[in-house]
Amino acid sequence: MCTIKNVLVRHKFKSVLLILLWITGIIYSVRFITKGSDKKEKGVKLLQSRYSPTVFKDLFRIAEIKEYCNPPDQISLGSEGQVRDGYSLELVAVLVRHGDRGPLLKIKNQSLINCGVKEPLKYPLFGQFTDVMNSKLKWYRASAEFHSFPPYPYSKQCWSGHLTQLGALQELRLGRLLGNLYNKHWNLLSQTWNVQNVLVFSTMYARTFQSALAFMFGFLPSLSPDKKLTIHAVEDTSFCGKHNLCRCPGLKYMQGQLNKKMRNLLISHQAVVELIHKISSFVKPSQKTPNITQGGTLFDSLMGYLCHGAKLPCETNDNFPCITRNKLKKLVSYLDWEGKQLATYPIYQKKSRLRMYGFMVMLQRLFHDKINKKLPERFILFSGHDITLAALSTTLGYANGIFPPYVSRIIFELYKSNNTSLTSVSNYFIRILFNGKDITKYAPFCKNVTKITKGQLNGNLFSLLCPVENFFDFVSNSYFHNFGVSSFSEACRPSPP
Repeated sequence: MCTIKNVLVRHKFKSVLLILLWITGIIYSVRFITKGSDKKEKGVKLLQSRYSPTVFKDLFRIAEIKEYCNPPDQISLGSEGQVRDGYSLELVAVLVRHGDRGPLLKIKNQSLINCGVKEPLKYPLFGQFTDVMNSKLKWYRASAEFHSFPPYPYSKQCWSGHLTQLGALQELRLGRLLGNLYNKHWNLLSQTWNVQNVLVFSTMYARTFQSALAFMFGFLPSLSPDKKLTIHAVEDTSFCGKHNLCRCPGLKYMQGQLNKKMRNLLISHQAVVELIHKISSFVKPSQKTPNITQGGTLFDSLMGYLCHGAKLPCETNDNFPCITRNKLKKLVSYLDWEGKQLATYPIYQKKSRLRMYGFMVMLQRLFHDKINKKLPERFILFSGHDITLAALSTTLGYANGIFPPYVSRIIFELYKSNNTSLTSVSNYFIRILFNGKDITKYAPFCKNVTKITKGQLNGNLFSLLCPVENFFDFVSNSYFHNFGVSSFSEACRPSPP
């Protein structure tokens, strides 16, 4: 008689295979039953969530929202500094938007939103920054206009219009990344840098002042009370420089035309008008508060929740219980469309170019003085706003109608060629970058440039070098050609009502 033992010996391989198949079947059955149970449980939770304040985590997966919030871990370098050997980096000018802030309008449950750094141990640079800012190490001085502002956001609260701790961290990270590139790779600033090598401007808002300090803390190779960095106050958000270039009477008429254009665009989408009205009822802090009627303002308010992982408010209303992903996507899609319509609108383009003329004149002077050895500065920071970057990107021919995310940057790099056969000015070239993307070829003064240099940091990337002479000629001679006039004063004449 064949015993079980004999069978196992004679058919050992087949037996082991059968046992394994049996065990696998049991595991699969258990997982299938559990998965079905999970689906039922998720379905119950979904029905319950419609009538309670809920964190819609899937909303943050929408690319537009994550891009706008610009979380610290998402901030990275692009094509900055990617120029081959044979050139030296002489000057870098950075226009940066402030970091994350509280929404401009008060929103429901605002006091419950945590705008602090969620995992401080993950970001030692933030701890170093707060330690230094709370210490007696006075490594900066500021214009009198900033004396009433704290140097950084002490509270984790989301104060309306104020920089958050998350926003300070964003600026710290961007400053450190650019500092490692320009200072270590290009030797822009050494450990023994001089205060005369750096120039910092900020508009007269706490959020831009604090952003400038955080950025420079990350960017500078070293800090010392012996050489105090100065933060200069600028009244105008466009950094227009000279007073006569800050006054443009025609801008008021142009803004009126833009407001009319935006109203007409919105009226043509009645479904969006109704959507804004409904979502506004969730967001405004009380029923007595006026409704938010502009899509961009509503989007800014919603980002107060979504950029910090906070709960979106819901109501027990069967017709419109919560702000869903689909509704938010419709709002974002409309704003993208509206932005693209405005970006190609001639009045918007003219207004942007007029607003940034003073800034462009200032850049021209800085570049000119650097080439003529009259400028000791090697790095210049302009701490501004989304409207500043939007106007400048339009002037540079790179307007896509999208809100510039927090800590967006436009960078001008001035390079000097080692080719001694060129004349002094002909030795200098510029590159322009928007959030790491080389946009030099879009600039109206660089469109016909063909000088290409192979990327230094990544062999399969290429950079366009634009002669600085082109930039000088554009600002001095052809800036207003599209307007049919030849001067700033002519282009700024008030238009009839």
